[in-house]
Amino acid sequence: MVYNYYRDGRIKSELLFKRGKKQGTEKDYYENGMLQSEIPFVDDEKEGWALSYFQNGNLARKTHYVRGQIVGVAHNYFENGQLESETTYENNQKHGITRWYGENGKIKSEIPFVSGRILGMTKTYYESGKLHMEIPYEDLTINGLMYSYYESGAKQAEIFYVKGKAEGVAKEFYEKSGKLQSETPFVNNVPHGLVKHYYETGKLKSETTFVQGVPNGWSIEYFESGDIKSQIRYENGKEVETR
Repeated sequence: MVYNYYRDGRIKSELLFKRGKKQGTEKDYYENGMLQSEIPFVDDEKEGWALSYFQNGNLARKTHYVRGQIVGVAHNYFENGQLESETTYENNQKHGITRWYGENGKIKSEIPFVSGRILGMTKTYYESGKLHMEIPYEDLTINGLMYSYYESGAKQAEIFYVKGKAEGVAKEFYEKSGKLQSETPFVNNVPHGLVKHYYETGKLKSETTFVQGVPNGWSIEYFESGDIKSQIRYENGKEVETR
């Protein structure tokens, strides 16, 4: 048995070696003497449930090993004992849906993994547990149509991504009616083209021309009646004329 100690003489860790290989359960301790972790070994490889603890004695994490590789579902916990996350492993890599929770027990996010890489629709949630966003991942980047939702469940916005960059027309919607609130064309992740905002009645509220992320040209605001409320002309993002 090999022991390590803190300066005050308290034990820091203990581990059994047989014929130069780790055998049995390695234990680590906090300076206050409380157990910090337990890791089982067979012939130098982790084998069984590895456990770590908070200083109050509550379980912080548990992970199952087979021949040195993580297998099955690993769990993380808050200090109060509430589940914080659960992650499925296959061949020592994340594989499946990883779920994160708030201390209130409500789900915070779901992240799909395939062979250790994020792949598929990641979901995030409000504190209430209601769906907030759906984000498509492919090859570690956002790729596809991303949605966001109001806490009521109504669609808030949608935007298309290609290899991590916004492309095409992003749309925002009013919560109660579901009607279109704005349209913003994106090219290479920046607004480029005519950005439009609408009243909930569907009438045009404003339109502004963007060139490579900055307003360039006329920005026109309308009354709901359709009459012009104001006009501002931009050059490379700078206001040069008003009407």
